[in-house]
Amino acid sequence: MSVIIIPQKQLTPPPAEKLALSQKEAARLLSISEKTLRTWTRQGRIKAIKSGDKGRILYPLAALKRFLEGDSPE
Repeated sequence: MSVIIIPQKQLTPPPAEKLALSQKEAARLLSISEKTLRTWTRQGRIKAIKSGDKGRILYPLAALKRFLEGDSPE
C-alpha cells in the first residue's frame, strides 16, 4: 500500500455546513488530480455518491476523512 503524505494545512475541513465536496474540491483536499480521484473512486478506494438527475458526483466529508486516516471505505 502506498503512503500519501499530505501537508497538515490542507487537512483543514471546509465550513461545517458542508457534508460533501464536489470532485474538484475533494481532489484539491487530497492534493491529487481529478483524474486520479475518479480512478480511485472506480477502484472503490474512496466512497462517492451520485446526486440529482444529472448524476453529480459528491464525496462525503466523512468518507474523505476515513480515507485520509487510512481506513477502508464503508
